[in-house]
Amino acid sequence: MRESELHLEHALNSVTLIHDIRAVLSSAPGGRED
Repeated sequence: MRESELHLEHALNSVTLIHDIRAVLSSAPGGRED
């Protein structure tokens, strides 16, 4: 795998992780909204 592809995959994984964390925080009681 090329290095650029590895960076892209890592970026996508980070975005997915952040999205999951935001979803959990927003659904948690007392979660603040932007």
